Amino acid sequence: MKKIIFVLSVIVFSGFSFIQSDKVVDYLKQTGPFSFYGDEFILGRSEHGIENYYRQEYLIKGEKHETYNKQIFIELSKTVISIKDVVNKKVKELENRKKTDLVCAYTLTDMPTNNEYLLEYITSVGPAKAVKQVEWNVCRYRVFNTAKGDRFGIQIYGFSMRGYGDYIYNFFDYQKPNKDKIIEAMKSAEYPKIDLGK
Repeated sequence: MKKIIFVLSVIVFSGFSFIQSDKVVDYLKQTGPFSFYGDEFILGRSEHGIENYYRQEYLIKGEKHETYNKQIFIELSKTVISIKDVVNKKVKELENRKKTDLVCAYTLTDMPTNNEYLLEYITSVGPAKAVKQVEWNVCRYRVFNTAKGDRFGIQIYGFSMRGYGDYIYNFFDYQKPNKDKIIEAMKSAEYPKIDLGK
């Protein structure tokens, strides 16, 4: 049970990182590239630091994980906890964050046709009068089944944007007029097929 709870905490807390090598491994057999909202994203970073948790990040050519402006990502975690509980745990985290992060806000959308949830949220780093970074995420949550049809856990497919320092104003100049269109593009995007060889 402790292992399940730990894995769940990984998948719902954005920004969790592991010690990893510089080599990018395609654990999910989804090399890409992905085309999304006018940009092309190539596999730039992967994590598999603990058993049954995977994360792959797809970046615009020339960008790095630490300073990316936009990225596509896939997360997969083995858990028996329901998708609704996973999403609710993330929402609870955001509600707590709103107490100290004045930028933090979110919208949760049920997508019953696909048995999915879509969660879009924005957070910031730094004091209110000297914000150092803002990050906006649009995430689709769904149950992942193996090729044999067995439930494995929860998969997240998401788009992320960041703004830094003096360029935060540029971030909002782009994000605000494009927000609804990006959300709709993520809703209608083909969900990436992944293969764990199981």
